[in-house]
Amino acid sequence: FPSHDTTRKYPQFQKGGKIISKEGKIVEFDCISHVSKELNLNASHLGQVLSGKRNSHRGWKNAA
Repeated sequence: FPSHDTTRKYPQFQKGGKIISKEGKIVEFDCISHVSKELNLNASHLGQVLSGKRNSHRGWKNAA
């Protein structure tokens, strides 16, 4: 079975960044899709936070 890899179909999710939780935990990452799965976040909403179109997603904000 081929693995489901969203980064092939949506290369914009390969972009890295740095986000901060409301508790102050900072997470730096190389791939939006991987960190969104790990933190149970929506990759599209996280991308909007990183681009400035959205202030936060589930308490996570852009730390850059």
